[in-house]
Amino acid sequence: MYAWLSKVKTAVEKSTMDGWISKAATLTLSGMYTTCQLKASTRHKRGKGTRKRVAPSNVMPKNWKDFLRCDENKTDFFAFLSRRVVHLPLAEGKELYATDGSGVLCSPAASYLACLAPCSQEEADTRLLLRVADAVQKGCKKVTIRTVDTDVVVLAVASFSKIAPDELWVAFGVGSSFYYIAVHEIVATMNPTKCLTLPVLHAFTGCDTVSAFAGRGKKTAWETWKSFPEVTGAFNELLCMPSEVSEGSMLLLEQFVVLMYDRTSESMEVNDARKLLDTVRFRSVLLSSLK
Repeated sequence: MYAWLSKVKTAVEKSTMDGWISKAATLTLSGMYTTCQLKASTRHKRGKGTRKRVAPSNVMPKNWKDFLRCDENKTDFFAFLSRRVVHLPLAEGKELYATDGSGVLCSPAASYLACLAPCSQEEADTRLLLRVADAVQKGCKKVTIRTVDTDVVVLAVASFSKIAPDELWVAFGVGSSFYYIAVHEIVATMNPTKCLTLPVLHAFTGCDTVSAFAGRGKKTAWETWKSFPEVTGAFNELLCMPSEVSEGSMLLLEQFVVLMYDRTSESMEVNDARKLLDTVRFRSVLLSSLK
């Protein structure tokens, strides 16, 4: 297991170099794996991995997919890394934070972590933004987030106005697909309400355990939103997590889905649009077969 600790040490040394991070580095290793999570059913479908004991003397698993299918393995493994990485030597003036279950570990030891722990956020994505907000409150005005997850980018855009840093960058991707995203510049070009409701669009059109619309990706959804801004009101209602969605918002959401498939459609309901599209397709197949 120390081989992985060595890799984490290298990552910490790179991230705390001058020019990339000026003051603090947050190592958010994982979220929490509870049985009541929405993702629990998804993890269950992937199968149950073999339970392994995580200890410094143990060799690294040969089958990582099997190892990571077991939630207990992941919990123990990330706890092992967190509790050791905070003891790594840091350059002068640098700080390092690592998640440890609902708690947070810090190097050098910080006396005030009330804004970070205990934390009820199960996902690493939201815990990362919580740490960014804490860093800004402590004086960091320019922040960089390193991720390969589009969920983090969406949350960063939605949370920017509340966190209020001068600049927020996302170092996104790996290898030849790596690039920097200037979140502050994106927010400056968007309507504030649209920024706040962006996570709703992201979730509604397919995210994590939510199924995506067949043949329609994020770009299509974004272009449809631009041509049908009226649906923003419905997204804003969903953002407030109501116990029931109003009839007016349901009609707007249905019309939004219809327009994703046919921008010129006058149908207001999904069932009517499906019937019309199926009729057109059948007619097209029938005519081609008669030729």
